[in-house]
This record gives sequence, C-alpha cells and structure tokens, in this order.
Amino acid sequence: SICLWSGINALLSNYKQSPLTINSVALSALLLALSRPVGIISLAIILTISIATTQLPLASLASVARNLKLSSAVAISFTLAVTWYFKVYSFHLDEAAVTNRVIPPTRQIIEQSLSDLTNKISESIGNYGWLDTPTPMFVVWFFFAYNAFFITRNLVSPQRNSRMATIFLICLIPIFMMVLNSNFQNLLRTYGVQGRHLTPLIVGLPLISGINWHPPRATVKFVIGCWSLAVFMTGVHVIRRYSVGIRSTNFFEMFSKPVWTPPLGIAGSLIALALALLALSMTIFLVATKEVADAG
Repeated sequence: SICLWSGINALLSNYKQSPLTINSVALSALLLALSRPVGIISLAIILTISIATTQLPLASLASVARNLKLSSAVAISFTLAVTWYFKVYSFHLDEAAVTNRVIPPTRQIIEQSLSDLTNKISESIGNYGWLDTPTPMFVVWFFFAYNAFFITRNLVSPQRNSRMATIFLICLIPIFMMVLNSNFQNLLRTYGVQGRHLTPLIVGLPLISGINWHPPRATVKFVIGCWSLAVFMTGVHVIRRYSVGIRSTNFFEMFSKPVWTPPLGIAGSLIALALALLALSMTIFLVATKEVADAG
C-alpha cells in the first residue's frame, strides 16, 4: 500500500516515469487487490484519491488508462478478485454456515465501529501479525501526532485538491470500517474488522497530506530520528513479549532470564536492529534532503 500510494503519486505528478516506478506501481496494485476480498475496493479508493490530488485530474486519469502495465494490472486484479469473491468466498459463507441469524441494526453497527476505531488504528500501526502483541502506546501516539501535523498543515495549504483529498480520506476510513463490519455481520454475524483491513487507507494519510511538503534538513533529520526511535522501541517491545512476556516489573528479565532468545541473542538482535536502522535512516535522510534540494 505504501509503495502504491507513493508510486502512483510520483507517476501522476510526472516526477518520475522510470520503468522501475511503473513496474512497482503495477505489482503493488495487483498484490493489494488480491491480498484480501476487500483489496479491490482499497485499490479503487487509492487510485481515485491519488488522481483527485493532482492539478488536472482528468488528464491524470487518462495517463493511468494509457499506461498498459498499470491498466492491465488493475483489470486482471479486478477480474480475479471479483471472481474469487463470488465463486469461493461468498459461496462458502452463506446463510447455512451461520448459526446466529440475527443481524444488528445499522445504528448499532455504526456505534460499534466508531467506538472501536481507535483500537483498530492502533492495530494497524503494527501488531507483528498477532493481536496479542500490540505496538507500544507511545509509538501509537507518535503516529497520531505525526499525522495530525501533516493533516493540519495540509488543511491550510493553498493546494485545494490535496486539501479536499485529505478531508475525504479522513472521513472515508471510519465509513470504510462501518461497511466492512456490516459485511462481516451479513456473512459471519460478527464484528470482524481488524487493523490490517484499514491499513491500506491509513498509510495514505501522511503521504497525501505531505505530498507538497518540502521541509528543511533539520526537520527531516528530526522526523527520521523519531521514526527510528519508534521502530527500535517497537523491536524491543516485541522481543520482550516473546522472551519473557510483558509485565510492569520484568523489563530486564529479557536480558537475565529469557525463556526464548532469537538466533543473535537479545543484545545481539537489538544491536543488529540499531545498526540496520542507522544505515536505513542515513540513506533515507540523504535521499530526502536531495529531493528537497532538487525541489528548491
């Protein structure tokens, strides 16, 4: 989803029309559409919002349609996803497979979705594939603060299309969750939405909001530094979770009395993560500041 949001905006802005970008967008569009039954809807939303943020939406739409690789990927993924949904997914989850035939009223589905939205956003930020290993809360708050900065800045920017696209995406995320919960009730009589279902849209918020942002080098360094710290502490959190569990008083037990250790050991894994983040952060900083200099 991140690759698709970034790549399609690069293509539509005529900033980078390299074969690598085109292939990346086509492949990511195909994978997103086929990753889950709702993937084709996520793909349609991403393409629509990305096109809407450009200065000439109709010309951008025509550009996407003329791109054979991208249009073919969308057409193939749409055909396969729709066929699979109706021939396999929906076929095996009909009324006979559900014992509880009572569907909650629409008002109840809306209330449940809105009350659970913050938890699902927290899951979306990262749970390592397991809902019992959530992201550290300060990382969640960093994510909210990070997005709040970009959204607030974008709402006062002179770029009307980008501003409207951001507002539309913010409103669309809870609506998307309500629709999914309604679908889960129809098929399984349960509230089945997880954070991963919302992730393709949530990751677009900072990318759409910050598309016209050209920060100074010091600001880029600060943002990358905060991101690196968040990733590192998330790594500490998950290693602690699997080595000794998580209690308020057992932080250092993962070093002294671990029940499980990764192949590099606790300390070795954290050092390797720190070095990897250092190398990645420096690379991102050099690329980002070069883009800023080119834009200036």
